Amino acid sequence: MAIFTKSLDQLINEASTKREKVENQIDNLAAEKHEIDASIEALTSQLIEFELDEDAAGQEKTRKEIKKLRDRLPEITSRIEAYQRIINKGVLNEKESDKIRAAIQKEKEDRNKQINPLLTEKEKAEQQIKALERRIKEIDGQVFNIRNENDRVLSKIKRILDCIDPRAKKIDYHVEQKEFIKQWITGGNTEHFFEPKPEWKGFTVTDRYVEVEERPNPVEVIPVNSTGIDGHQKTEYMTRKEIEERRNSERG
Repeated sequence: MAIFTKSLDQLINEASTKREKVENQIDNLAAEKHEIDASIEALTSQLIEFELDEDAAGQEKTRKEIKKLRDRLPEITSRIEAYQRIINKGVLNEKESDKIRAAIQKEKEDRNKQINPLLTEKEKAEQQIKALERRIKEIDGQVFNIRNENDRVLSKIKRILDCIDPRAKKIDYHVEQKEFIKQWITGGNTEHFFEPKPEWKGFTVTDRYVEVEERPNPVEVIPVNSTGIDGHQKTEYMTRKEIEERRNSERG
């Protein structure tokens, strides 16, 4: 959208045109004065020739022509000075300036009429965005609570492990108890939780894994960080088979 209306553009064009006219008038008058000065100079040279030749008629005629040209110079000079004063103070008169100021003010009012509803719309949009952000936080909180409810259910079931299978109370690690409960809920096989574990002779920590010194073959045991049923962070050492079984159980 253009900054100026057509009315203001027209006034600006008229002001520019007026200045160009004044400048053209100064240029034309200056050229005319230069032409007269050149003619007077040429006639003066001719007058000297007539005087040397003692040509009275020629002298009289030339003097009249020089006087006629010189009579025009004051008017031309005065007009040049007058136009130059206009340039110096500004070509617009008070009435023309008032028209331009009024047009600018009208343009400003018209723009404000367009801006105000847009600002109102922006404010409403910002309020909607804030409301949506609050709703997103509410949804995140609800999702978090729902997910935590799964762990709370497991904690409740943990209290009746001996009712499900008395052997489950002997499972040492919180993660194993959690996996036992998950598999029991889905009807999965839980007997492997009670199978004898290989006897550990110790372990050696390396950059990549913990190697259990067991006979006849070493077993790769990987440290796993997890959250127990009681909500505390635990670090367990599990074989790859146990990790794979846990992943399959979680997918189920």
